[in-house]
Amino acid sequence: MEQFSEEDLSNYYAFSEGDEVNMIRYWRKDLLKDFTVKDGCIINSAQFEGEYLSTPYFYYSFLEGYGEYVSGDEDMIIFEISKEEEEQFPELKGKSKFYLYFKRGGAVHGIIK
Repeated sequence: MEQFSEEDLSNYYAFSEGDEVNMIRYWRKDLLKDFTVKDGCIINSAQFEGEYLSTPYFYYSFLEGYGEYVSGDEDMIIFEISKEEEEQFPELKGKSKFYLYFKRGGAVHGIIK
């Protein structure tokens, strides 16, 4: 299992099951290293262009196996929004669910409700 320094752990939120760390989630400050945001939306990534920073956050969570898959007219992944997530991403404040869906060409979109 990969070892993380105390500094690493202060920058990330680790989910654990027993003693095993299952995933590391990127918080807002980490995502800001990879994405340029203008007026609250990502402007430098074709995959996430026009989206809030919470969209890649939940996308990475989905890649780690989190979220509830729902099949229908458009397949979606649904996440319950936690207090920690609300604190990290202002757009999530007062909301309860985040819906992640995919468009042809690889674009990823999020809906906050």
